[in-house]
Amino acid sequence: MIRRYLIRCIGILVLFCMLPFLSLFAEQRQGTGISSTPAASESEERTQINSNTVIIMASGSGSVFTRFAEEMQQVLDDKEGYSLRVLPLIGNSGEQNMLDLLYLKNIDMGITDDSMMRHFKEMNPTRYKNIETRVQLIAKLLDNELHIVARNEIKSVADLRGKKVNFYQAKSSTAIFAEHLFRILGIAVVPVYYHQDVANRMLKNGEIDAIVRANGAPVPFVQQFKKSDGVHFLAIEPTLKSYDQLLEYYSPAFLKHEDYPELIGEGQSVPTVANATVLASFAWPGNSDRYRKVANFVNRFFDNIDSFMVEPHHPKWREINLAATVPGWQRFKAAEDWLSSHKTRTAAGTSVRDALEKFLAEYKKNNPNSGLDDQQIQVLTVKFFEWWNARKASSTAR
Repeated sequence: MIRRYLIRCIGILVLFCMLPFLSLFAEQRQGTGISSTPAASESEERTQINSNTVIIMASGSGSVFTRFAEEMQQVLDDKEGYSLRVLPLIGNSGEQNMLDLLYLKNIDMGITDDSMMRHFKEMNPTRYKNIETRVQLIAKLLDNELHIVARNEIKSVADLRGKKVNFYQAKSSTAIFAEHLFRILGIAVVPVYYHQDVANRMLKNGEIDAIVRANGAPVPFVQQFKKSDGVHFLAIEPTLKSYDQLLEYYSPAFLKHEDYPELIGEGQSVPTVANATVLASFAWPGNSDRYRKVANFVNRFFDNIDSFMVEPHHPKWREINLAATVPGWQRFKAAEDWLSSHKTRTAAGTSVRDALEKFLAEYKKNNPNSGLDDQQIQVLTVKFFEWWNARKASSTAR
C-alpha cells in the first residue's frame, strides 16, 4: 500500500518537472501543426522582412496613384512568408515622383504620368537628355481623362480665355497637363491653385470659372457635383482648331453618363483627351539586389493581374493591358522578359487604331451636326499614326 503510494507520488513529481518541456514543444508546433522547428531569430526575421520589400512612391491620399498602390499592397503582400511586401509611400505629384525615382534613396518604383518624360526633357534638355534610360516602364496602368468642369455660362473651352481656372496644385500632373493643353490650344487662362474641396466650393459660388483635373474616371470629387450647382463639363472636341496637335501628345477619350449621371445625360458622352498613368522603376543594373527585388514584384504583379479586375478594386483595373506600349518609354527588362515568356505582347498599333477609330465614330454619332466629315476623320487618323509610328521607331532605336 505504502509502496504504491510512493510510486504514484514519484510519477506525479516527474510529470510536474516535464511540464515546461512539454509546453515548449507545443509552442514550437503551434501554427503549422507539424513543424518542430524553432521560430526564426530576430536577425533572421529582420533579413526576411527587408529582402523582398519594395517601396512604391504614390501621391496624396485622394489620388488614383495612391489607390492603385494600396490595392497592389492588398493583393500582393505575403504577410507570413515575406516573399513579397509592398509599401506604398505618400508622395506629392507626378513631377516629384519622377525626381524621387531618379534621386531619392530606397525608392524602388513610382507611379507617374507618361507625359513626364517629355516634360523633363523640355524642362532641362541637358540634364534629362537620356532620362528614358534611367527611368523605365513596368506597365501602363490606366488612362487619365481630362475633366474640365465649368459654370453654365461658359459654353466652350475657348470661353475660358482670361478666366480663372483651378489647376489643382502647382507641378502636379493635372497642372502640367492643363498648362500644356491650353498652350497648344492658344487659350490664355488665369491659372489658380486651390485644394480641391476649396476649388469646388469656389466654382459653385462663382469665385472661379472652371476647374481642371486629370484623373481616371470616375473621380469622386467630380461625382459630387449636381446639375443644381450650375456647372457642366466642357468638351475637347475634334473640331477644335489645334486638335490634331493634341493627338501628338494625348489619346482621345470620353466622359460617360455611367460615371457622371448628374452631369451627363443618359446615352450621352463628352469628348475629351487623356494621358496615361504608368508604373515605372529606376533602371537598376541587372546584377543588383534592387533589380532582383523589383523583378520579384513584377513577376508576382503580372501573374496575379486578374485579381485586380474584380470589385472592390478601382474599375480602371478592368481596362489594363500589360502589353500596352507607351511612346517614348523603354520597358524594364524584367517586365519585358515576363511578357516575352507569356507571349502576351500584341501589336500596339492595332489596339490604338481600334481605340481611335471607335472614338471618332462615337463622336460623329453623338454629334451629327459637328461638321466633322469622313475626310476630316481620315486626316486626323493619318496624322495620329504618323506621330505614333515615329515615336515608336524613335523609342526602339534607343
